[in-house]
Amino acid sequence: MSETAALLIDAVLERVRDPGGLGHSRAFVLGLLNYTQTVVNGMAPGVGASLSLTIENRQVLYPLTGHPVTPVLRVDRVQDGDRDLRRVDWQRMAQADRQWLRAVGGRPECWARVGHDLLAIWPNAPGRVVTVYYTPTRSTFTSEADVSTTRDDRWPATLALTEALCLLRQRDAGALPEAVERFKMELAKLPSVTNTGVAPFTTT
Repeated sequence: MSETAALLIDAVLERVRDPGGLGHSRAFVLGLLNYTQTVVNGMAPGVGASLSLTIENRQVLYPLTGHPVTPVLRVDRVQDGDRDLRRVDWQRMAQADRQWLRAVGGRPECWARVGHDLLAIWPNAPGRVVTVYYTPTRSTFTSEADVSTTRDDRWPATLALTEALCLLRQRDAGALPEAVERFKMELAKLPSVTNTGVAPFTTT
């Protein structure tokens, strides 16, 4: 079931024994929930997506913004046909080939994330079409009336992380370790997607 932001805020404030929002304003918790759901989705993606990318002549770097798709949180895999390209640090590309931005080959061999907004596919193989599998960002709350678009099985870990950060903010050293352990436990339960689609819900 989908929850409104208001109900999720209530749940967090109850956990940290601040139901009136005196120590943590509701606006603060709303912003924190936006942050923590992104963190959890990045650590254990609940939804995957893909896009086809045509390798252009003399182009190794491709922007991850501006495509008609949901914004990219992280790139998980790049495939050339049924062949997975190796993921490397872009610095390794530069170290292996000082002309890496101009390198041309018969087929692409590896990929790297460059900063936040660029994807490097090396070497340049004009005309080849690769499939980029990625974790999309989820919709964020703008008001307490907004309904969550995050998968329901991600919310226990998200609420536990939000609780832990609130306890850290209020310097509750006694309750913080238990909240951190609860977050770790809930995170460990979560299946991640493979390729595209949705992983099955956990049964335990």
